[in-house]
Amino acid sequence: MNGYNAFITDSKSGVDDLRVTMGPSNTTGRLEVFHEGHWGLVCNDGSWKNAAALVACRQIGYTYGRVFNDFPLAHGIGEILPYWLHNATCIGNETNLNECKLSSWGGTSCVNHATVHCSNQSKLNIA
Repeated sequence: MNGYNAFITDSKSGVDDLRVTMGPSNTTGRLEVFHEGHWGLVCNDGSWKNAAALVACRQIGYTYGRVFNDFPLAHGIGEILPYWLHNATCIGNETNLNECKLSSWGGTSCVNHATVHCSNQSKLNIA
């Protein structure tokens, strides 16, 4: 599972690109962000909620999104990347993560990676 599955470009903002990777499907997995020329992880330090996942999925091009909690590979697996984005707190009506409250870029510690399950169907089932 080394492929990068979902991806959007928004080069006019702090969050340049997003991608979903390391997951069981091309719409479910670890969320990564491209910022200042490098890919990095989005940190889930407890503030990553369904509203933030919805905004990220919308930014990637999907209609719906939520946190994917049943993700055994969410921490410590895959390409070693820095933790780029911390404390993304969203209401859910934002069009991209740059419109959410972002407390910091960069850092070395994090509780877990942010994960998403994105879909164009209103009912988000994961088999």
